[in-house]
Amino acid sequence: MKAYLTTEISGNAAMIRLNFPHLNAVNQGLIEKLNSCLCDLEKNPNIKVVIITGTDKAFSVGLDLKEALKMDSQQAIADDFISKEWERLSECRIPVIAAVSGYTLGAGLEFALMCDVIISSDTAVFGQPEIKFGMIPGLGATQRLTRLTGRQIASVMCMTGEFISSAQALEYGIAAKVVPGSELISGAFDIAEKISANPKSALIMAKQAIKATQETTLAQGMALERQMFYSLLSSSDKNRLMKQFLSKK
Repeated sequence: MKAYLTTEISGNAAMIRLNFPHLNAVNQGLIEKLNSCLCDLEKNPNIKVVIITGTDKAFSVGLDLKEALKMDSQQAIADDFISKEWERLSECRIPVIAAVSGYTLGAGLEFALMCDVIISSDTAVFGQPEIKFGMIPGLGATQRLTRLTGRQIASVMCMTGEFISSAQALEYGIAAKVVPGSELISGAFDIAEKISANPKSALIMAKQAIKATQETTLAQGMALERQMFYSLLSSSDKNRLMKQFLSKK
């Protein structure tokens, strides 16, 4: 059996490649491996950005239906099924880029939505097909997708279960960029290189401030941003970089 995932480090960027049978269907085993990998990368002082990708055929087709079929409401509550542990990706302190290709569906799309940037191959298809199985999304699509695209697009995707193309994902603001499939990984590393050229402390705070827009009021978010801005005024990186810039004038 293949490994759940593999990891590759290049400079200040790490790439996690999901590599699980059945088109990267998400189950507890994959979650445990992914979370362990994220913890290790966060502890690495040299890693400033993480790329998560899948295969050409699928980033992930979503929840492992065989695992879900065994679950009923009472057991799900008792086991805390798809609990906070399944949202660990959204809590990663450093920036995360999702590089998606092929099927990006259900929990797979929800994982991509937990990331900071989504870059898509032109072959990717996106969807929340849970409604076709008598279910609704359980990892945040009704919330994150609605905040990202607005109520109308999110309602169509979650209530019809129909797929959208990479071009539509770009139009709706789900993807930041669409590239040919052969350029997906190089494109992701290009963005990662531009991100990792900046100080890690500032990247962590920028991510926290942007994420707060989904969880706070405007006033609360502005207060958090200003607090982080103030704290960075004392950073050695800020002093060094500003002095370098001024010396070139």
